[in-house]
Amino acid sequence: MEKPVTTIVQQTREYAYPLKGFDHISELSETHISVEKQIDPSEPFFKGHYPEFPIYPGVFIIETVCQGIRQYQLERGHRVRLVEVLSTRFIEPVLPGYLLESHCELIEQSYDTSKQLHVNSSCFCNKAKVSELKLLFEFE
Repeated sequence: MEKPVTTIVQQTREYAYPLKGFDHISELSETHISVEKQIDPSEPFFKGHYPEFPIYPGVFIIETVCQGIRQYQLERGHRVRLVEVLSTRFIEPVLPGYLLESHCELIEQSYDTSKQLHVNSSCFCNKAKVSELKLLFEFE
């Protein structure tokens, strides 16, 4: 019997509590997932990052992608964990009130003793690319 999606979302959210990394999945296929996150200007971290020019922290962009990937894998009955941030490129600031869209290409690779998931992600706000990420996950 499959788990209801709401239970899977709760498991994903509990893993990263208190950060809600994404609001919903906007696109899903075997090799691709897209998630969206509305950046709430009332988030408390904006007061310190940075006080005169609030910017959504880059590590939270990475977390948005990670939560989307964990959600996708949980829906398929798998658990994954982030093992390496291979590269990051932050191109433009993500500002309060923006809609962050993360589009991820998924590449599974099997080895003798493990299975890995390579993720290439491009993130956009207002149709402008704001970041590029390459992440490596391992199946548990």
